This record gives sequence, structure tokens and C-alpha cells, in this order.
Amino acid sequence: MEVDLLGMTMTTFDSGREGLIDLLQGIRKGDIQLPDFQRGWVWDDEHVRSLLASISLSYPIGAVMMLHTGNPDVKFKTRIVEGLQLSTLPEADRLILDGQQRLTSLFQALNTEKPVLTRDIRGREIQRWYYIDIEAALNPYSDREDAIISVPETRQVKNFRGEITEDYSTPDKEYENGLFPISQVFDCSSWREGHQEFWDYDRDKIKLFSQFEREIVKRFDKYQVPVISLGRETPKEAVCQVFEKVNTGGVSLTVFELLTATFAAEDYLLRQDWEQRQAQLNHFQMLHGIASTDFLQALTLVASQERRRLAISGGTVAEKAPGVTCKRKDILKLTLEEYKTWANAVTSGFQETAKFLHGQKIFTARDIPYKTQLVPLTAIFTLLGDKAQNHGIRLKLAQWYWCGVFGELYGSAIESRFAKDLPEVLAWAEGGSKPDTVATANFTSGRLLGLRTRNSAAYKGIYALLLQDGGPDFCSGIPIDEQVYFDDKVDIHHIFPKDWCKKQGLDVKRYDSAVNKTPISARTNRKISSKSPGTYLPILQKSADISDDQMESILYDHLIDPDTLRQDDFERFFRTRESALLDRISGVMGKSISREGISSIDYSLFSSDWHPFLKSLSELDGLAIASGSNIDEDTDGSYFAVVARGERIIHLVDGNMPSAVATKSVLEQSSSTVLLVTHQEPEVGLASVIFALQETTEQDSVVPITDDTELPNEKREPKVDFRQLCVNRLSSELGLTLLPETRTGYVSVDNSVAVICTISKNYQVSGHDSYWFAFHPSQKEFLQRYPKSYVALGCGAPEHIVLLPFQELVSWLDDFWTTEKEDRSYWHIRVHKKNGLLELDRKKGLGRLDVTSYSLSSNYR
Repeated sequence: MEVDLLGMTMTTFDSGREGLIDLLQGIRKGDIQLPDFQRGWVWDDEHVRSLLASISLSYPIGAVMMLHTGNPDVKFKTRIVEGLQLSTLPEADRLILDGQQRLTSLFQALNTEKPVLTRDIRGREIQRWYYIDIEAALNPYSDREDAIISVPETRQVKNFRGEITEDYSTPDKEYENGLFPISQVFDCSSWREGHQEFWDYDRDKIKLFSQFEREIVKRFDKYQVPVISLGRETPKEAVCQVFEKVNTGGVSLTVFELLTATFAAEDYLLRQDWEQRQAQLNHFQMLHGIASTDFLQALTLVASQERRRLAISGGTVAEKAPGVTCKRKDILKLTLEEYKTWANAVTSGFQETAKFLHGQKIFTARDIPYKTQLVPLTAIFTLLGDKAQNHGIRLKLAQWYWCGVFGELYGSAIESRFAKDLPEVLAWAEGGSKPDTVATANFTSGRLLGLRTRNSAAYKGIYALLLQDGGPDFCSGIPIDEQVYFDDKVDIHHIFPKDWCKKQGLDVKRYDSAVNKTPISARTNRKISSKSPGTYLPILQKSADISDDQMESILYDHLIDPDTLRQDDFERFFRTRESALLDRISGVMGKSISREGISSIDYSLFSSDWHPFLKSLSELDGLAIASGSNIDEDTDGSYFAVVARGERIIHLVDGNMPSAVATKSVLEQSSSTVLLVTHQEPEVGLASVIFALQETTEQDSVVPITDDTELPNEKREPKVDFRQLCVNRLSSELGLTLLPETRTGYVSVDNSVAVICTISKNYQVSGHDSYWFAFHPSQKEFLQRYPKSYVALGCGAPEHIVLLPFQELVSWLDDFWTTEKEDRSYWHIRVHKKNGLLELDRKKGLGRLDVTSYSLSSNYR
């Protein structure tokens, strides 16, 4: 092939196919090596398993690029592929420019008879052997990646107690478990003979392995890899440039690239087809961000829904019919015929989605709350066809859409939700029950304070609703339709300007929230500047010749009480607009919103010395916080704040005050709950409030259960609850039966292992998930009596448990905050989740302690 590269016309490369076994043999002999500028091998265990699964299915893994050596002007320092050991380094015939990660993975797994040096999901180096589960690989309904088994270098898998749970360390154990070592895939005769002998030449076992050898093993033997070869005449500058542009750096191929390679075998140019469709979609501003993967996901949803419908209409029971899905593996199963059948309809579906969004006053991709939600919406439009123009159905689609936005349901586990959405919304359109997205969506009143930037879907949703209401510009009075939106550069700006709010000492969490923002043109925002509303409104009215009545109408369209702006009354403005926004959200979701705790926080407290503590407290959901007062004239005592959640009320007293103890005593005489907290330990005070408000505090106390213990009837036969689900999970993970010994203490049947299982709901603090636990001295004494013990922290759900070895926890206790009371004391354990890490809070100056590795959600294999 002749191309112009770096100003030189030259023959650059030729292409062909080579057997995988031949390429690996070339690596073994040292004929194929790496240029030294290649980065080291970095693929992790998951990538290796996925690659082996692809080979076993004869799926394309992409081309490799090599350079023929021999050009005296192109001399690179070379090195052999990692995992290879040679006594002398021969001259290489070819150098790998692209494909190092794939070839190295395959060489180590298939050709070295040593465990593969790779990494786990946290980047730590590990050594792994790879097996194929024979029966799973032959099951047509099984995911092939699940059939590729990775085990440690000992070929044994152990549980938390160091006990062996899986053992493949001898050939007999491999035969018994039906696991074939991938390292013998090119010469399996010896393993076959041993397998037959082990099973006493059982006819069914011989037949099973013969099928496995024919359908799986032979694919490795026959696998052909596309190879692009750069000739010896290629100049050094060109080699470096080519390498820089084409090397994948270990990133796996996208599903689009894989499907493109699959369709190419049938002479179909998927990339060219997509480029044409993308050009069509780009006519709509809000579809500019649609990627090839989004298109394929929507098409797979539609195709799988149609497969299911046809199966059921043909007599297949629903439980055995194909499922609705759009996961990566299912996209790869798309046939060319299915793609051709649905591609045009899905393209039209995306266009209908764009029109729908336009009607909801969403005009650009930047303003779409959830781009992911466009996938199921497009699939719905595709299959509804003309029915989607029905007014009643259109209203249902709008309700479903806004429930997804304000319920914030499309940020994670989206493929599973897509698969539920499509059939459920279609059924709803035909008169069926409400889909799960509508039924379960919930918007809490306190969420408005957390909406501050466009990173939040609900934040964008609010401003689409304001645009639906017309929301005329403050200065021009012209409704903000799409024309004004683009011409006047409308964006979301503060109503009470940020600088003014700062000078007034207002809380940033309130003035920077969605409650204090609205769509305003850039020109109007410049005129507002940092002036107070009472100052800028007359200026805007005069410059635009807008009457008082007209300005009031404009403000009401923005859900703003005009009097509160003219009087610069931020507190009253905030309360009235907060309530109005909740009414508007409630309307589009078609469900009521609990107003508990709205404007129930006295933010004037934030000007006090207790500001940091009270601000953290205000970030907890559902709390009312009011300022304190004197309790009587005799003691000269006072409490500085009162905190309430539902019917539970707590008075907070400054423990440093001389009258603190007397004040506490007087308040307790009136049956009040009182907490002494101090400036010096705000974390302790915050935890104390949380524990005092928890309804499970009594359940978490350590009280022995004996035969004569008098319990209320409902506690004698407790229903399966959060804690019990956690205990069930622990029993499974530890491989033993745990029996209750105390309210939170559990012991194995043989008394060898003890566990304290304590639980916490999820607390949102500073925008992150936090979980709070109390660890009592009595619990410590309980665990000390057993040879092996753990503390299990149930973080919001049984699926999220942190299992801490007791001896580890004991070594950390001095670092934790503590609460000392007359009748009890305890350590505060706070688990903080951020950026995928789980960390324990410690006293100031010590920093947080990473305990991610102790999570049962982690991969321990």
C-alpha cells in the first residue's frame, strides 16, 4: 500500500493472518521481541480472562502490528516478552509495535507453564493460573467469561480464616472439578489421558471432553490473528509516529470496534454506516453527545424485546423466554440481520427522543439531566411507533421521564434499569401498571440544598421545568424559548447574588443551592452584578420600561415571591421558593413530596462559634435545628441548640459552660434528652447526636440472651431484618453457622469464632456516604473471650459489610473519638465512602484509615 508519510511516498505495510500458535512460538524462540520504548506489561486479571474467553469463542481480538528488523538506520534496543527466559538473546526478526498486552497475556497463560504475573482490581501484583470450566464453557446460555477461572499461584482458594475452600493443586483435583488448565491447550493429550483414567474411562466423561476438545480447545489451535507488518525500509521517524498513534496502551477494544470486526467478516462496513447515522442525529443539538455505544445499546434493547415477544407469542412461557437486555456481551451477540432490521427504526427513535426533549424545554446536550436515559427512551419510541403521538401515552412518558430525573435513578446499574424500563413502560402505555421507575422514584425536600451545580441531574431538571413555565427574562420580559436561549446566552444564575450573600454572612449551602438560582440572560446577569434584589429590580424595570405588575408576573413565573426580593428578605424568599419548587417537582412526578424539615434549620446559629458543628449536623437528612434559650433564672443555664427528628428531641448543652451539669440536670427532670458537647471535639458531638436519634440504639446494646430473659413478644421471634441479613451473609462468607449470644454478639457452633455485628443507615455528610457505629467496652470484652473474632459493620445494606479482625480494631481504638457518660461509654467508628474507598475517621491530625480491603464487596479471589 502506498501512502505519503512524513512527506515521503513509500510502501508502508502489508497485512495478513498468522496462527496464534505460530506467533507464540516466535515469541518463545526470541524471533519476536519488543522495542525498548514499549511500556511494560500492565494488563490485569480481568483483562486476561476476557481475552482468553474471546479466543475460546473465536472472537476477533484485533490486529497486531509488527516491524521487520534489518534496516541499519532503524536500530532500537530490544527486549524479550515478559515471562520468557532465554540464556542468550538472539537477534529479533520482528518487533511488536501494537498488541503487546494481548500477545504477552496469551504467551504467559498458554506457553510458559508458570503462573501469569498480573494485577488485581486495585493494581496490586498477583500471580494467577487460568482454567476453563468444561461444563460451563459448553453451556450455550453461560457467559464465557464466567467459564474462565483464575486461581492463585498455589492453585488453592482460601477464605478469611485461611481455610482452603477450592483446591486444584494436583491433576486429580483438576479432573474431579472439571477444570482444564489453559496452559495445556496446545497439547492436551496427557491431560486427556489422565482425565479418562481418573474417571475410570466413564463413557459420558470421555464424550464430554471430546466435545470440549472439539468445540473449545481446537479454537486455540486454529485461531488466526490479523498481522500488519511494516517493511524493513520504514524509516525510524515513521515507526515512532505510527507507534504513538496506533498503540492502544492496554485499553480493551470498545464494543463498537468488536462488532465492526464481526460484521466485516460479512462484508458490512459498520463504521461507515454509523458515521452516516451520526450525521443525521447531529442535526439535533441535544443528540450531539450520542455515541456509537448508545446507539448499539438502544438497538440491542429493541432487538432483545422483539426476540422475547416473538418467543412468548410462539408459546414459550415467560420464565423461559429470552430476556430484555443491552449489556456489552449481549450487544456482541447482535446479528447483522438484526442490525439491518432495526437500525433505521432506532435512528428515527432517537430523532423522536430529541423532539420529546425539545417539548420538555431541553435544548442542548449540555442540559440533558441523564444522557443515559435517552437509551431506554429511544427504545420506547422505536417500539411504540405512531402510538407515541397519543396524548395520554405522551403524558405517561413525561411522568416516567421526570421520575427518572428527580428520582436520580440513572446514575448507576443503568443496564438493568434499561431492561426493566422498556417492557414496563410499553405495558403501561397499553393500560398496565406503573413501571418501577415511576413507582419507586422519590424526591426528598432536603435534596434541594444539595443541588448546586450542573453535575446533578435534578439540578438540570429544575431549570427545564422553569423554562416550561415561560420564565421570562428579568430585563427583556421575553419568555425564554429556544430562540432567546441561544441568542441571549441564557444560563443559570443567582437570584440573590453570591457576593451580596457572602457579605451578609449567609450559609453557602443555601445561597448556592438551586433554590437561589434561575435562568437569566447573560446581559441581565451583568446588570444585576453584586447588587441586592431590592436594588437591582428598580434598575432593571427602569432600563426595560417594565411596570411593577409586569415584573411581579415575571417573578411569579420563576416561582419567586416578588415582595421577598424587593425587601431583600432572603429567609422568607428561600422558604417560599423552596416550597414552590417542591410543588412543581411533585407535579411532574405525579406524586407527593414529604415536606418534613423544610426550612426547619435556624441558620442564624451559623454565625456562632458552633458554626462548623451545626453546619455538619444540618447536612443530615430530616433534622430540625433551632436555637436554644435560658432554662430558668436560678441556674443561669442555657442550651445552645435543640435538634429534632420526628418525635425525638435532643437539647445540646455546651459542656465547657460552668453551668453545663446543672443545666443538664434541670432539662432531664422534664424528661428531655440532653447531650453535653464541646467545641474541641465536634466529631464526637455529631456522632452522639446521630446515636441518640437512632431508633436502633437499644438493639445495639450488648445484653446477654438467656432462657429466662424477658423480651417483648415481638422480640422473641424477631422478623428477618437488616442485622439478621448481615449475619446470614457473614455465615456464608466465613463458612460457618453463627448463633446469637447477645443482642449484637454471635458465636460459631464450635465456639471458635465470635462476631459483633453492628449496623448503620446511610448518612449523607458533605455529599458523601457515611456510616456511624458505637463500639462498647462490653463488646470488646465479649470478643476477647474467643480465639478468633471480628467486628462486622453493616453499611446501609447486607451487600456492604466491612469485616474487621478484632485484633486489628483493638490496635486502632486509641485513635477514635470516644463518648464518656455516667452510665456508659463507647468508641465512635465512622466509615466514610469516597471515590470508591472506605475509610475510618480518626482524631484530628491522624488522617483517615483505608479499610477498603476489609469490605466483603471486594474481590478476594
